[in-house]
Amino acid sequence: MSGPRILVPVDFSDRSRRALEYTAVLARALRAEVTVLHAWDCPAFARDLPANTAQASSLADLLLESMRRELDAFISSVLPSSDLTLVPVLTAASPAQAILEAARQRAHEFIVMSTRGRGPIASALLGSVARRVMEHSVIPVLLVPDREARAR
Repeated sequence: MSGPRILVPVDFSDRSRRALEYTAVLARALRAEVTVLHAWDCPAFARDLPANTAQASSLADLLLESMRRELDAFISSVLPSSDLTLVPVLTAASPAQAILEAARQRAHEFIVMSTRGRGPIASALLGSVARRVMEHSVIPVLLVPDREARAR
């Protein structure tokens, strides 16, 4: 490995776009490998439904392939001609759980992720992936706030 490993979870939003852009700057400076993770909750009904195509055995397989294409397109749109070592990872799990598990499995040095910056009350009521990751992560977590949170 040439440098540290950075984990950046994305949800295809403008916030995660900014987190990936920020991660790219850090990765170049540190000569780091970047794992771009997208976690999605596969609907229970899709797991067992047959897809009736030659390419996929279930609706879940079709959804997974669609998500894989979307992740690749997202990375290309943010970093069109990247000189970085990028490792796209797609997983069907709850986002916080997937982020923490990926951080452990690949021995990342830190996590860079976006946050909505809703504030403590809204975050407590609605739940926050960033908050859960920060509470349970054994490695540093760098939060990139959205533009509205920075304006407040």
